[in-house]
Amino acid sequence: MIIHRLSERPDLLDRMHEVDPRWPEFMGTDPVVNAFFGQVAGTFPRLCAVATDASDAVVATGRAWRLLVTCRVGAPCPAAAWTG
Repeated sequence: MIIHRLSERPDLLDRMHEVDPRWPEFMGTDPVVNAFFGQVAGTFPRLCAVATDASDAVVATGRAWRLLVTCRVGAPCPAAAWTG
């Protein structure tokens, strides 16, 4: 298995759904998820991973989310904040 960032293999964007496309039922009932989730791979390819096998068949996909925490100049960031 070879794991690629989608930004490194944009040719895999249309093939990401070759693996099991099912999601938990609640995912289909949320209007925000329905409006934006399908845009994640195309908009943020550096945060998406696609795994292929030796024949270049897509065998797994993943999407990651990152939150940036910005603190005011001179103010400490919360201890649990990810700052980059």
